Amino acid sequence: MSQTIEDVVKSARELSFDRFVTPTFYVSEKEAGESITITTTALTITKAAVTQLTITFSEYPTLEDVINKLITEQYPISYSASYISTEPSNSLLPLSATVLSTPVSVYRRVFFSNSEVLEVLRRYFVMLLGYSYEDAYDIELTTTFEALGISNAQPHHMALWIAYWLVDRRRVYEMAAETMGQSTYMFSGMSGVGEGGVSINTSLADVFSITDEPMERYNEGELAHGVGADNVLGDAASFWYRLQLWLRSQFERLFGDFALRADTVVVGQFDLQKDQNFYAFYDQYPYTISPLSREILSSFSP
Repeated sequence: MSQTIEDVVKSARELSFDRFVTPTFYVSEKEAGESITITTTALTITKAAVTQLTITFSEYPTLEDVINKLITEQYPISYSASYISTEPSNSLLPLSATVLSTPVSVYRRVFFSNSEVLEVLRRYFVMLLGYSYEDAYDIELTTTFEALGISNAQPHHMALWIAYWLVDRRRVYEMAAETMGQSTYMFSGMSGVGEGGVSINTSLADVFSITDEPMERYNEGELAHGVGADNVLGDAASFWYRLQLWLRSQFERLFGDFALRADTVVVGQFDLQKDQNFYAFYDQYPYTISPLSREILSSFSP
């Protein structure tokens, strides 16, 4: 059976840990006694069993459309730092009738929709395979590699490349969430930062630990130090930054391709200790991974 683009999208999502529900926005009542219900087709607000507002996802296809309608109807709205306006409105998780007397969190199933992942995938075809933008946008989830004439090795290369750039985007949202005091995931934020910024010790779920010695602050014109010296977001100890570095290392080991590495000379001292097999962390209960992800990860297992 020929592999499809959907197989790569699924693998990239798994490799980038896009497997958890995420808050999108918060909504409060306009009038006392209102409640909100979300189905797979619409968002409805009622009061004493009387419909106050119905937002059908076919009429309001993106989250931005839904938010704008709620604002127009004067409902108090608070954006989550992980809000992405272009996400489809039907990605919202169903919600049974919930009173809006306090702000209610509205969630979506995954962080990036298929359309968002496809956007990154199409960039791969343009930047690495020489496709025109027009031809790249003809590629859909059901497109097969046989139809594209792509060799068997390239889906692995593609999945890792897409996962790397998805995590890159994710870091921006996570950093925004941390800055705004909206820590969404248990992996968010700094871990074990030494006083004065002398050292950073990070442990990722007992899989591996890393000690870094960056500068306390990196200003233009100063010499960069430490493994995260090219990190302009300042999230050097976060899970997402470490995951991005790990994905890059696997990309380089498997393909000898160093295109993802920043063109920066890094000076510093760091010690990396790998105590367990990172592959086991991906395939832990209750999560399982697809055959393509398993092939990619098993290539690096000891």
